[in-house]
Amino acid sequence: MKKAVFVVATLFVLLASSSQGINVALSGTNNASNQTIVDFLTANFPEIENVTQGDYSNPANIPAGTDVLMIGRALSSGPYGNVANTATFNALTIPVVCLTSYVARSTGDRWGWHSGGEAGGSVAGDETTVTAAGADVFGAAGTYDWWTTGTGTGFNASGSGTVGDGEILATIGGNILVAHWKAGETSGMGATFGSDRLLFNIPDVDFDGVPVMPDTAAGQEALIAALKLILGQDDDKLPYDPTPEDGEPTAGEVFDLNTADVTLGWMAGIDPNPETGYLVDPAIHGYYIYLRAEEPNMVGVDPYDYTIQAHDDDPAVTDPSNEYGPIRLDRGVTYYWQVEQAYPNPADPDNAYPANDPNNLMGPLWSFTVIPQTVSISTVSPALSAVDAGSDVELSVTAVAAETYQWYKIGDPDEMLTDGDTYSGVTTDTLTISGVQLADEGLYYCVASNPLYDASNRETGPGRVMTKRLIIHYPFDEIIEEGGVSLVEDVVGGYDMVLTNDNPLGTLPSLVEDVPGLVTGKGLFFNNSDIDDPNNAWGQYATAGDVDMEAMGNGLTISFWVKWVGNNGAWQGIINRRGEWAAADMMWRIDKDPTSGAISFEREGDNAGRVAATLVQDDWHHITLTLDTTVTPSRTRMYNNGEQVATATGFTYGTGVDSEFKLGNNNDGSSTDLFWGILSDVKVYNYALTVQEVANEFLAVRTDLPWVCDRDAYGQDSELMELDVNNDCLINLEDFAAYAERWMDDRYQFRRPLP
Repeated sequence: MKKAVFVVATLFVLLASSSQGINVALSGTNNASNQTIVDFLTANFPEIENVTQGDYSNPANIPAGTDVLMIGRALSSGPYGNVANTATFNALTIPVVCLTSYVARSTGDRWGWHSGGEAGGSVAGDETTVTAAGADVFGAAGTYDWWTTGTGTGFNASGSGTVGDGEILATIGGNILVAHWKAGETSGMGATFGSDRLLFNIPDVDFDGVPVMPDTAAGQEALIAALKLILGQDDDKLPYDPTPEDGEPTAGEVFDLNTADVTLGWMAGIDPNPETGYLVDPAIHGYYIYLRAEEPNMVGVDPYDYTIQAHDDDPAVTDPSNEYGPIRLDRGVTYYWQVEQAYPNPADPDNAYPANDPNNLMGPLWSFTVIPQTVSISTVSPALSAVDAGSDVELSVTAVAAETYQWYKIGDPDEMLTDGDTYSGVTTDTLTISGVQLADEGLYYCVASNPLYDASNRETGPGRVMTKRLIIHYPFDEIIEEGGVSLVEDVVGGYDMVLTNDNPLGTLPSLVEDVPGLVTGKGLFFNNSDIDDPNNAWGQYATAGDVDMEAMGNGLTISFWVKWVGNNGAWQGIINRRGEWAAADMMWRIDKDPTSGAISFEREGDNAGRVAATLVQDDWHHITLTLDTTVTPSRTRMYNNGEQVATATGFTYGTGVDSEFKLGNNNDGSSTDLFWGILSDVKVYNYALTVQEVANEFLAVRTDLPWVCDRDAYGQDSELMELDVNNDCLINLEDFAAYAERWMDDRYQFRRPLP
């Protein structure tokens, strides 16, 4: 098979994998002239079993059993100008190759593969331009010389116009030389193809119908490559499974600062005989290896070397793996390589056919980049570790071209870590923190180095370590006056809330003690009763600014006591991280409906994970929202007075990471969606509390209640639910009495009449 350097064979196994050969129908009106095409096909595609010539301008005449229809060069295009036949040709479910735009053009009801008519050209010089799309097929974009033979009056005929969904792979004189469409794509005139289509324009001599095939090595290889888009190539026969992997960015073992040793590896093509089916084709003699730096175009490149295939006496146990090397190569350079599978030359049985011989099989084009000199380092993985206190944490990085590592903890100044009781692996790519405690929380990063370069992920991706804990707590014990600002203290994390009123003349939220017997401490009252309040109360809320609590753990719990006083004509923001109602300007929100006591946790743009509860006006409620991101999809739960009232999955934060953390208001810098009521004992945890932990939080305050019901588990116990008549999460005498009251009640039985 002729060398084809440009086809990634795995993409184009369309036909040749069949156990039978390919049957080609070649349409034309001069078989003698088109014999040039037949000879080219049979010389370069041994998988073709038969080429049948004839005039197939009427699709009804296409021979039965045809696998590929090919429109030759020695013909008259007029008979193809038929509306009905054109529709049939374009709908054919067998692949079609057209070698002339005289048929593919749109003129006169012809096929309309391209929207314009035929165009001229010249074969002088580097007449062919391979496009970016064609680079995947022909090896590299650029100009090439595919023809040297004169064509008399010039190249005829290339195409013009557009090609619909197809791709123009090469041009000549700015016109279409080669184009390709896949099944289901549309032509330049809007026809939908029933299978793959290939246009490869071939000129003739002085319009006499004698095809002028590409006669340079580059041109012949290009025609083979293009035809393989349709005819395919039997992957199983080719070398495969390269080492380094195709596209490997860090190949080789470092030898010194400038070079690295790379060993090439591949698997031999398998036995094409289905009756024996050996892992290695017993006929393989060896392999020509092609290797080139920075340039994917192998046309005209001499082999780098030749290596023999080792065969066992028993072909069934021949090892298909091959290696060549190591080769010392420049670091940071991209190399392209191919393996040409060579077969014994009958004229010289001890030796293989020469390189580029059509009887050899050329493997796909592979590439790798030798491990660079410049150090690069990944982000720390995992980016976030939120663990129980006392647990161990491992942080790791992946680096390229690194010889040494050093871990640090961000601080003022940063701390260079040393091995000891807490840290180990500080000079490796994996840091272990043993028995993590509160003091170990923070951001960790690594610096990777070699004698020339270093790289740090301090700014690009440190790893955060946190213990699972309460991270924010506002007990509202007092209002602190500090530097002309009124604030309530976060006694855990230091994210103090500044009391605010957007109206410069307005009053601030105030502490109230309207919580005896329910909530420890005091409550913060937001007196936003009426936007037109003449007492200037409207506008009260509190903000801690940008608090990135979502990045501090692997979930979230927001727990608070709330008393809703009344409606005020607006949505009422209770607790949130929201700039405004847009996913890009918020993380999440908890707010109340304008006309009812319904409150919900959600974000704009996606209802997944939304949960809700209902407040009773002027009653105290303990509301808890939990978000667990350790499971996929994430799980949200809403609790009202210690009992779960809603659960959902799939919540994701918005992307408004700069949104303020606020109480009593929805929007940053806007006094429109304000809360009218009291909040107390607001807590934020960096993980999702369990059902039991939520119940404990509630019952620790409501000491007058002995228990709350685990409604999630209860709802899954259908037998218990059926017996629990009064729905109090307990089977007791009340339930028994309800059953006893109806004992032997047979009022709905129809009895047989007495005789």
